[in-house]
Amino acid sequence: MSAETNKALVRRFYEEIGKGNVDALDELVAADYLDHNPPPFPGLPWPRWIKAGLQDLLGGDSWIPPH
Repeated sequence: MSAETNKALVRRFYEEIGKGNVDALDELVAADYLDHNPPPFPGLPWPRWIKAGLQDLLGGDSWIPPH
């Protein structure tokens, strides 16, 4: 993956999270993604734990201010 493609992917990742669209993670994050930090919801498989964590953090509202 080129640096520009990777940058675009990361930008879209944060844009989708900013919109509260955690379902976009299925498309944007590899199924074998490995987070080296302990999951906030032990026992839930990826992608469920990261989606649950983001939904909890977002509280249904966008937490990234619009540009």
